Amino acid sequence: MLVSIDNYSNFLEDAIIYDACQSFWQDIINEFSLLHGFYSKPYINVYFKNGKKNRSGNPILSTMIESKNRGLRIVQTTAAEAQENYISAYFDTFQFEGYDEDLNELVIDLVLSEETKVKAAEWIKAWLVEEISKEELDIIIEREMVLVE
Repeated sequence: MLVSIDNYSNFLEDAIIYDACQSFWQDIINEFSLLHGFYSKPYINVYFKNGKKNRSGNPILSTMIESKNRGLRIVQTTAAEAQENYISAYFDTFQFEGYDEDLNELVIDLVLSEETKVKAAEWIKAWLVEEISKEELDIIIEREMVLVE
């Protein structure tokens, strides 16, 4: 669990900090999963063929609920690459070989901060738990996203 988000700004340079950020996001998913009785699993492989972990932040987390055909991908960047409280999101589809239907995914792109953590958790809950429509969530995202400070 993260002690202070400010201590994790260099997550791309430090594998331990990167893994702590990744665990932070996974903890949020696990909490929703336990509280609301669904099973989720990652859908994007974050390992190279040589077994080394890809710690680029894209994605720092992916999870899908197969029974709901909904996925979540979190792309985490640094304040050096975007504004400090930058958060945005969009909808996409993810294709799997051997699956008839594409996965509907919410992609959240952000710089991790106290403010963006709260917004992202609200959007994740709306998408995965409350199952609100893309159209409804898109209105919320448009209203709440922070592109420039």
